Amino acid sequence: MHWDGNRHERKLWVAPMTYETLRYLGFSAHFAVDYQCIWQMLPMYTTVVQHSYGATGYNHLSINIELAGRDFDTPGYSPPDNEVRLAIRLVAQLMDFYGIAFEHVVGHVERDPRGNKKDPGVKFLAYFRQRLNDYRTRLTPLKHTLATDF
Repeated sequence: MHWDGNRHERKLWVAPMTYETLRYLGFSAHFAVDYQCIWQMLPMYTTVVQHSYGATGYNHLSINIELAGRDFDTPGYSPPDNEVRLAIRLVAQLMDFYGIAFEHVVGHVERDPRGNKKDPGVKFLAYFRQRLNDYRTRLTPLKHTLATDF
């Protein structure tokens, strides 16, 4: 998970701006999420995902999701609740479809060996993971129980 890093006013933190920013920089992601929608930017396949360019060293085995905005751990910069909700639904569906374990839902900050990346924020990731866990537990309590018993 990433933030797109756009420094524009909040009203411009939207998926189309994420797409244009990544295209301009020569990067890519599989999905962009804003407070209104989810954009799929690269194709997905049943058994494999297309290589993207968002997390050096992990691109060949990652599904990159860009959230609109920046500095999520800074007061006043956290993404709107609906953006978080859409991202949670997307991640939960990807986890189910591709068999992704909860511990493999990570942020760019956790995959940057140089320590330069801060996205999407350590505090934000903790918050997101808690909400994701709560969502998946409410959605499928039996599956959650079975998964945590092993």
